[in-house]
Amino acid sequence: MKKIVRTYVCPLCGRVVETDGTEQNPPYCCHEPMMLEKEEEVEEED
Repeated sequence: MKKIVRTYVCPLCGRVVETDGTEQNPPYCCHEPMMLEKEEEVEEED
């Protein structure tokens, strides 16, 4: 099964967060929406 992994970076503090691609809006950090750095499909092992 494939799943989406999105990597977000905070433009202010540089914190990196990975999500499972199901979020409707980007996560917030430092009261700012984080910037999407990359989105990739990964094979998930059953």
